[in-house]
Amino acid sequence: MSGTNGRACGDCHVADEHRGLPPEHVQDLLENDPDNPLFADIDADVRGTDNPTFNNLSHGLARILIPLPDNMDVIDFAGNVVTPPDRIVEVWRAVPSIINTSFTGPYLYDGRADTLEAQALGAIEHHSESSHATGNGLLKRIADFERTQFSSDRARFVHEQLEAGIPAADIPIPEDDPAFLATLTPEQLHGKEVYDFACMGCHGGARDDIIVDRQIHDALCFAPRPDGNLNRDFTDLNDNGVFDIALEGLTLVFEAPEEGCGEFPFIGITAATVLGQIGLAFEPIPYNITANFPAYRFRFYRDNARTEHWTDLPPLPLFNEQGLPAVDERGVPIAGPSGGPIPFTTDPGRALITGNPSDFEGFDVPQLRGIANTAPYFHDNNVLTLEEVVELYSRAILPAIPGGPFPPIHVTPQPSFFPGESLSPAEKADLVAFLEVF
Repeated sequence: MSGTNGRACGDCHVADEHRGLPPEHVQDLLENDPDNPLFADIDADVRGTDNPTFNNLSHGLARILIPLPDNMDVIDFAGNVVTPPDRIVEVWRAVPSIINTSFTGPYLYDGRADTLEAQALGAIEHHSESSHATGNGLLKRIADFERTQFSSDRARFVHEQLEAGIPAADIPIPEDDPAFLATLTPEQLHGKEVYDFACMGCHGGARDDIIVDRQIHDALCFAPRPDGNLNRDFTDLNDNGVFDIALEGLTLVFEAPEEGCGEFPFIGITAATVLGQIGLAFEPIPYNITANFPAYRFRFYRDNARTEHWTDLPPLPLFNEQGLPAVDERGVPIAGPSGGPIPFTTDPGRALITGNPSDFEGFDVPQLRGIANTAPYFHDNNVLTLEEVVELYSRAILPAIPGGPFPPIHVTPQPSFFPGESLSPAEKADLVAFLEVF
């Protein structure tokens, strides 16, 4: 089509790759078909060069350009405002599969598209760089096609039930059907039990566009303190008025904001990517460690005129002149939303859409049907394999959910960044076996 960069939807949502964009596909094209429309300037590592490179794209990452909300600025490490004149921020994100999207809205990792038609329009304008009007029902035709793409007949069944007007809560869970259960091996059956215990609370039952366990949902939100400070609060369990991050008995306090955090909670994956970027990665080593991400800090204001300062995220400084954890005006360690010394973010997530610091580094929690076919994982392709996803959940995510039923009851082999795991080796292996057929 004239007036575009030549890309079509199928260049990024590849038919033979479950409508996703695996890095292996990009790398093969880069070697054997370097003139392919996939390699447009919009996703070059540096735009506008004579000899563009595509390292980030070869990791399955696409450049996303998002306007800053009126109540936000970009700041440097000294706190100076360095917002680009056009107020556009770029982040690098994985290309999501369109499989099962008929019932998993809102769309994109930050939920900025309410409908499939809006998602299609954004792709045409941004990734194809089209200046054409999208008349003649084009957006509807694209959306209608996406509504036909399913990972299994079980996923299609959910779509058909919803289309028939059946409430989500009344739809039988297809994976509980005896005919499906009869196809599973003993390991997969046990893996389903692990899924029901450890995964379903967030990733869902019949309709997977909300976090099912609302207690866990609220535990993954955090609220500003009354003074507006977004530094995580701490409780001193020793009750001696001393807030020392090294003190035994000190724990982070999670509190959902009054308006909630929607369906885009903070789970810390961006922090894992940042640690990889600064050479402090822990196992499993991030797949995206050799990609090049931006290093951002943001200032939030209470007003759109940007006159009433609210908070800076991530907060600085991390350490004082003595090399000890820095503390705020109450003596509370400065930890920020991540609960640790993270100097910058590579992607502020949902906050870049809402301007709400409670949405900082919040991303959509996806449904998991067909997940075995959509590697790598998370919004920035942090993790390459399903086995590594389960390892990360067992070591870092499940045990960190405040009040959750997933204590670290299994000792982690040393040396390790984490004190323990929530799942045993057999539980992890069987969970992977189930997810491979889910």
